Amino acid sequence: MELLPAEGEPLLRVRCFGRFEIERDGALVAPETFKRRKALTLLKILLTHADRPVSIETLTEWLWPESDPRAAANRLYVVVHALREAIEPAGAHGDWSFVRTNGDQYLFDTSDCWVDLVEYRAALDAGRQAESAGEPERALAAYDAATRLYRGDLLEDDPFDEWCLMEREHLRETYLDALHGVAVLSRERGEIDRAIDAYRRVLQVDPLREESQRQLIETLSNAGRRAEALRQYEHLRALLRRELDITPMPETEDIVQRIRAATPQSGRVADSL
Repeated sequence: MELLPAEGEPLLRVRCFGRFEIERDGALVAPETFKRRKALTLLKILLTHADRPVSIETLTEWLWPESDPRAAANRLYVVVHALREAIEPAGAHGDWSFVRTNGDQYLFDTSDCWVDLVEYRAALDAGRQAESAGEPERALAAYDAATRLYRGDLLEDDPFDEWCLMEREHLRETYLDALHGVAVLSRERGEIDRAIDAYRRVLQVDPLREESQRQLIETLSNAGRRAEALRQYEHLRALLRRELDITPMPETEDIVQRIRAATPQSGRVADSL
């Protein structure tokens, strides 16, 4: 599964995770290329719904929520024209490669370009299908590919745009699920360091995810790194107290009790010095 397009392939290459970037013929397209600011916003909306049509009514509601529908539809026509001028191949003149019209809908056709979001969704689907089919090696490779594509949250440059908030949260959760898949499958294959790294990456995004904290503690302990496991537990306990004013779940406490019972007293004393 390729993370980048092969040499000489798509005219456009787009990154939606983290900082938004679009390249045309290998050169970065500056925001100023879009003669209308809304044209860039429209591009981001269509990319988020890649290959799926979005109605004119929905687009105008997102772009001009307070405007008269007919006036907003006229504005959208102008913005679509500006977008096509910025990204469509020269001389297209109606035979559009990317921004296509479908009745009273628009869609972004990704068949001739590379979009990280599209690749991410495909890798995620491949991982789920492989896992369901009992093919852990293929599932691990797919989940790993997905997590490497996720450079940051969806469209981090637009943190307050309501039209992408729900999708951003959804994609963040799927990223955490993919990392969890990498951790579990790696642990099953005996790749403990890889599993530990995946759990830590989950916790970088969501440190209050106690299930992942607990699995990290257990994995460290099973690897013979009991002192490190206990330090992770103490970190979790302090975090929960500070952020939520709660204590760890009974399942977490049970694991820690077993670790302490298996840890020589001298090791615990030495660790506290």
